[in-house]
Amino acid sequence: MRSFIHASLSSQWNGGFVMEIFITNQGTESIVDYRVEFTLDGTITDIWDGVVDAHSSDRYAIIGDDTDNDIAPGETVRFKFKVLTESGMMPSELTVNGATPEFSPEAETLLVAETQSVESSPFDDNGEATVGPETTAAELQALIDAAPEGAVLHLTAGDYRFDAMISVSRSDISIVGAGRGETRITFTDEVLASGSSHAFLVESKATQFAGYLEQNTAMGDDTLSLKTDHGLQAGDIVRIWQDNTEEYFAEIGDTSWQKLNAPLRTSMATVVAVDGGTVTLDRGVHFGFDGGAAKVQRYDALENVTLQGFTVGYELGPADKADFSNTLSDLTNYQAIKLNGTVGAQVSDIEVINGPSTAFEFALSLDLHADSLGAHGAFNKGSGGNGYAFELRESYDGNFTQLEDTGMRHSVLFSSWRSSVGNDIHVRATDRDINFHGGQDHGNTVHVEQSIRDADADGLSPVLWYNDGGETFGAITEAGANQIRFDYVVGSRRDDEIHGTDDGVYLDGALGHDTLIGGAGNDILRGGLGNDVLEGGAGLDTAHMEQNYDAYTVRFDGDGSIQMAGSGGDTDTLIGIERVLFADGIVLDIATRTLMQGSVPVAPTPEEILTPPEQETAADEPVAEEEIVASEPIEPTPETSTTESITTTEPSEAESAVDTSTPDSSKLDVGLAVVSRWSGGYVMRVEVANHSNSDVASPEITFTLPAEITTFYGATLLERDGDTYRIAYDGGDALKADSAMRFSFKAYAPVSEPPTSLALNGTELTLHPEALVVGEAADPALLAALDPAPTAADFLALTSNITKTWSGGYMSELLVTNTSDVVIEQPSVSFSLPGTITDMWNGEYTATDEGYIVNAINGGTALDPGETWRVSYKVRDDSDALPENLNAEGELVGVPTVEDDGHIGAESDDALLGTAASDTLYGGLGSDSLTGNEGGDRFVYLSTFESTAFDSDIILDFDRAEGDLVDLSGIDADLATEGEQAFAWVGNAAFSGTAGELRSEGGRVQGDVNGDGVVDLQIDVLGIDSVRAEDFML
Repeated sequence: MRSFIHASLSSQWNGGFVMEIFITNQGTESIVDYRVEFTLDGTITDIWDGVVDAHSSDRYAIIGDDTDNDIAPGETVRFKFKVLTESGMMPSELTVNGATPEFSPEAETLLVAETQSVESSPFDDNGEATVGPETTAAELQALIDAAPEGAVLHLTAGDYRFDAMISVSRSDISIVGAGRGETRITFTDEVLASGSSHAFLVESKATQFAGYLEQNTAMGDDTLSLKTDHGLQAGDIVRIWQDNTEEYFAEIGDTSWQKLNAPLRTSMATVVAVDGGTVTLDRGVHFGFDGGAAKVQRYDALENVTLQGFTVGYELGPADKADFSNTLSDLTNYQAIKLNGTVGAQVSDIEVINGPSTAFEFALSLDLHADSLGAHGAFNKGSGGNGYAFELRESYDGNFTQLEDTGMRHSVLFSSWRSSVGNDIHVRATDRDINFHGGQDHGNTVHVEQSIRDADADGLSPVLWYNDGGETFGAITEAGANQIRFDYVVGSRRDDEIHGTDDGVYLDGALGHDTLIGGAGNDILRGGLGNDVLEGGAGLDTAHMEQNYDAYTVRFDGDGSIQMAGSGGDTDTLIGIERVLFADGIVLDIATRTLMQGSVPVAPTPEEILTPPEQETAADEPVAEEEIVASEPIEPTPETSTTESITTTEPSEAESAVDTSTPDSSKLDVGLAVVSRWSGGYVMRVEVANHSNSDVASPEITFTLPAEITTFYGATLLERDGDTYRIAYDGGDALKADSAMRFSFKAYAPVSEPPTSLALNGTELTLHPEALVVGEAADPALLAALDPAPTAADFLALTSNITKTWSGGYMSELLVTNTSDVVIEQPSVSFSLPGTITDMWNGEYTATDEGYIVNAINGGTALDPGETWRVSYKVRDDSDALPENLNAEGELVGVPTVEDDGHIGAESDDALLGTAASDTLYGGLGSDSLTGNEGGDRFVYLSTFESTAFDSDIILDFDRAEGDLVDLSGIDADLATEGEQAFAWVGNAAFSGTAGELRSEGGRVQGDVNGDGVVDLQIDVLGIDSVRAEDFML
C-alpha cells in the first residue's frame, strides 16, 4: 500500500483553523476501507466529506462518509475539518490504515508535532477586523490570507495607496469599504509598472477531471450520467463543456471564426446528489451535451466572497472618452476587478475611475450578485479586448442591478470565444452599446434605463450590437436568443434597432437608418435623420417628426403602415402609431386622418420617462391630447404634396349646414378606449362620431361615471353633480358632419370604469362598454373534457358471479348488458384475476401483463338495446376471486339518448343545480345562476366572455368549508404573453395596469387580462363575506 498525503489550511485564527486533507493511492492495489488517524490537541467541531469514526483522548480516526470507502489506484479522496484549539498545534503522527504515508512538502510543513505559534489576531470573536488608510497592500493581503472562515475586513473611509494587486484565492471572506466615494483606493504607477493585470483578483483555477458523459444530456436536464469513478460528491461545483466541431459550426451558421479549441457549449452547476454514476445537479444544464464527447470536471470554485463599498482609482489622470485606441500599450487587457471561478459571489457599490482598460470582468461565475457598480473612463479603448465596462465570460444565472458607465469602449459585453447564459442585467445609465461579441449566449435579459449616445464622440457601435457572423474575433450570436429592452434612448450615428420596454418609452434613433419598436405602454418615437421604421406596438404612441408638416408627402398603405416622405429625401415608415407630431406643432391623428394645431415637439427628460406612473406625473396622461391647444383643422398648403385621405378642408355650406339641433342618435356613435392604467387610476378616451350630414353646434356632453375625475383633455368641465359630469368640447364650435370629436379624462377607481350613460346636447346616445371586454373563446379541448361525448363504456353494465367451485378451481360467469337505446357492436371486457383461466365459453380471451382481455363471439358481437352477452370461464385457483378492475368497450351504432344531468350550460342564461355529491358546473355563455348544493363543487370558467361585468354569473351557495372552488385555470390571464398564463391574486387592491390580475370587492370577483384595468371577467359569489386566494384554481 502506497498512500500519499497532501494538506492545506483553508483558514487559521487565534483559537482554531480549518484544514483539508487529500489522500491519494499511489499503489497498484486498492486501499480497502481507508482510515486516517492522527493526534490532535484540539476539538473537531465540523467535518465535511468524512466521519469521525473514533475519538479517544487526543487521537482521532476519520473514515469516508459513504458506503464505498475504498481508494482505487490513482484515486484521490479528501475531507475537510474545523478545529478549535488553544495551543495552535497542527495534527501529527498521521497514519493511513495504520501505516505512515508519504507527505507533500506542504503537508510536511503543516503536519508536525511542534507547536506552531499563532500571532495575536486583529479579528474579533465575530471574525471582523477594521483597518484604515495607513494600511498597505501587503498588510491587507496578509490579513486576507490569514483571516478566519467567514471573516469581514472593514476598510474605513479615507484615501488608500496600494503598490501591489490584492488577490483573493480563498472562500468565505468579505472586503467591505465605507462606500464608493468614501473608501478611495489608488493603485499607484508602481503597481502598474510591475506588470500586475488587476487591482482586485478573486480567482480559483483548481480543477479535477471527472470523466466524459456516458449519455446525451438535453438542455435543461439536471442529471448527468458518468462512470462510477468520477469522484464527485454532493456540494461539488462542476463545469461541463464540449469542444466545437465542424458540424456544430454548420448548425449555428458560423463560417468565419471556426475555433475548435474554444468551447461555446459550457455549463456550471452544484452537485446535490450522487448515486453511482448518476449525478444530480441543482439546476438544468445550460446547453445540450453529447454522450462520449462532453467532459465534466470538478471546479474548486471560491464560494461566499464579497467585495463592497469602495472606489478604485489610478494616477493616470482623466481619459479621453472619444479616443478609441490603446494609449497605454503596456497595460492592454488590464482588468481592474476580476472574478474568475466563483459561486455566489457578491460585488456591490464599487466604481472604477479612469482605469487602464476593462473595469469589471466576471468569468466562470455561477449565481453572481452584482449591484451598484460604476465604470467611468478607460485609457485603452482600442481593439484586442480593451476598455469594457462589464465583461461576462462564462457567467451563469447571475443577477446584475444598477450598473452605470461612461467613457468606455463598450458597456455590458458578452465575451467572444465563450458563452454566458441566464443572466438578468439592469443598466441604470450608459453612453455605450450593449455588445454580444461572439458566443452562443442565450437566455439573458438586459434592461437599460438610459442609453444616451454622443454622435460626435462615439461612432464605434450602434446602441445594441450582435455578432451576426463574418467576424474573426468571435462566433455568430443568435439575436433572438436574448431579450434587450430600453426605456430612454438617444441613438448613435449607426443603424440602430431598439426595442422598448412595456412601461412607456422614449426612443430617438438620431443618425442612421433606425428601427424603433415600442412596447405596450404609451411611447414616443423619434427616428431622427435617415430612413427609419417606427413601430408603436400597443398603447397610445406618438411619432415626432424632424420637419414641418408641409415638408412631407404622406401615404397610407393597405397594410396599415404609413409612409412619411420628407423633403430632404428621407422616408420614414410608421406602424401602429396613433399620432404624428410635426416640427411646427401640427398633429396628425391617424385614426381619423385629421390635422390639428398643437405644441411643437419637445423631447422628454429621462426623469419624465422613468418616473413610475403611480407617482402621477405626465406619464399618466395621454401626451398627444395634452399637446393639442387649438382644434380647428389645418388646411394644407396647395403647393406642397397632399396627404392621402386626410380631412383638412372645411365642408362647403351646401354640403353641411350648421344646425342647432342634434341629429338622431342612430347617426351618432360613441367609442371608448383606455389610454393608460396605473394603480388606482386610468385615462380613458371618448370619441363621438357624427355620421349625419348636419353639424352639431356648440357640442356639450353629459355623462355619468362611477369614478372621481380629476382632469379633462380636449374638454372643459361645466358642471358636476355627484357622478354626473357636463362638459364642453374644446375642439371647435361644432361637431362637423361626417367627422368625430374626441376628449379624454383622468379618473380614479379600483377598475377602469366606463361611462354608464352619455348624452350629446340632451340626446341620449347608445354606449357599448362591453366592447372594452377582451378575452379568448373557450378552448374546445377543455370544453370537450367537461362534457365528453358518450362512449359504449358508459352503457355497458357489468356483473359477475361464481357458478361452481371445487378443490383447486372454480367456474365463473360475466354478464355484459347494453343499457343504451342503440346497438353496441364488438363488445369486450378487460379485468385482472389472481388465478389462471384455463377454459372459456362464448368469448375469446388474451392474457396480458395486467390480466385478461375478452372479446365477444357468436351472438355477443352485436348487442341490441337491453340484450346481455354472457361469458363463462374456468379458473385454476383456490381463491374463488371475482374479477377486479373491470372495464368494458365497444362501438356505438348511432347516437344514444343521454340524460342531461343539468351541470353543463348552453349559450343562453342557464340555472344549473348540483347534487349532494361533488359536482362540476359550467354555465358557458350567458348570465347563469349556479347552485352546487352539498359536496365540494367546482365552478368552471373557460373564457372571460362567459361572465362579464355586463352579463355576469352568480354562484348562489359557495361553501368554502365543503371545498367549493372557482376554477379559472382554463383562462389565459395575459393575452400579450406567449403561452397560457395564470391569474395573479391581488386581493382587494386596485388594478395596477398589469395583465392577469384578479381582485375582489367583497364577494365579487374581477379579472383583467390585458392590463387596461377594464373588468374582463366578473363573477358574483354568494355564501361568503369575501373571496380569498384559496377559493380559486388559477
